[in-house]
Amino acid sequence: MSFLHIFDMDGTLLDSMHLWRDIDHRYLAMHHITYTDEQLDVIKNMTNRECADYFIKTFHIDKAPEVMMVEWAAMAKASYEHELQLKPFAADYLKLIHQRQDRMIVATSCDVQFATAALKRLHVLHYFERIITTHELGIGKDKSAFFTQCAKLMNAEPNMCIVYDDLNTAICSAAAAGMQTIGVYDASSHDDQHLLKENAARLIKSFKELL
Repeated sequence: MSFLHIFDMDGTLLDSMHLWRDIDHRYLAMHHITYTDEQLDVIKNMTNRECADYFIKTFHIDKAPEVMMVEWAAMAKASYEHELQLKPFAADYLKLIHQRQDRMIVATSCDVQFATAALKRLHVLHYFERIITTHELGIGKDKSAFFTQCAKLMNAEPNMCIVYDDLNTAICSAAAAGMQTIGVYDASSHDDQHLLKENAARLIKSFKELL
C-alpha cells in the first residue's frame, strides 16, 4: 500500500517565506502603519481571508477584505511566476517518491494559481495529484480538520499520510490528525526549531537527508 506524501508549499518546497513577510512589511508601510513582529507571527497559518480580517481589526485598515486580498495577490503574482526557487534537493526527493510509486499532493495556504505557476515553471507539477488550499477548504492548517479533510479527499488513511511542513503549528495539527510528520527547517521559523524537533517525528535541514 502506497503512502500519501503531503507537502507544504511556502518554506517547505519553495524558498519563499521571505516573500510573504516582505509583502506584509511593504503593505503596512504603504499604509504608514507601525507594527511588531509578534503581530505578524500569528498569521502564518491563516487563510487569506483570515489574514485580511486580522489586518483590518488589528491595524484598523479601512478596506474591504476582498480588496486587500486582491492587492496582496498582485504583489505576490510575479514572484511565483518568475522568481521563487525550490529548496535544495527538493526536486530530487520528489523524483525519488515518484519512483517508489507513492502518491503526492501539495497542501498550502498559497493561492492555487500561484502554486501551480511556480511548480510548473520548476518542472515538478506533474508529480502532484492535487493542490489543496486552505482557501478551498475554508480551514487553516493550524486545525487538524484541514489534514483530516485532505486525507478524505484523497481516499487515504491518516496513518498512511506523511506531512512535510516548516511550521510547528501545522506539524502539531497533522500529528493530531493521526499522520506521520517531518519538520523541514526554514530560516523564517528558526526560533521554533526546538518545537519542531520536539513535535515532528523527524526534523530535517535539507531534503538531501531523505535521499
